[in-house]
Amino acid sequence: MIDIKLLRKQKKISQKDWGELLGGVNPPYISEVENGKRPIPGKWKTILAEKFDIDPDKITNSYKPGFNRSEEDELLIQELRNRIKAQESLMQTMQKAIDALTADKNKKR
Repeated sequence: MIDIKLLRKQKKISQKDWGELLGGVNPPYISEVENGKRPIPGKWKTILAEKFDIDPDKITNSYKPGFNRSEEDELLIQELRNRIKAQESLMQTMQKAIDALTADKNKKR
């Protein structure tokens, strides 16, 4: 297997030049593909296979459908974790207040 990012680096080609080779692709999109956030377009495999005389089926990245999260997804997950922690803290405070009230009620008996 040939990792697309390693192939580019071995050929000492910048993402900008790589993008031109691939038909006008912008560097941020190339980065997402190289880092496995998106699958490699079939057209890219065809172009690279012809240019570098390699088997297009051997060109790969770390993309796995359903397992790649975007930066926005990560921010949402972190926000949810923060909200859960805040809720847990609130629940602990409420439990302490209930315990205190229960203890005071039991003392009065």
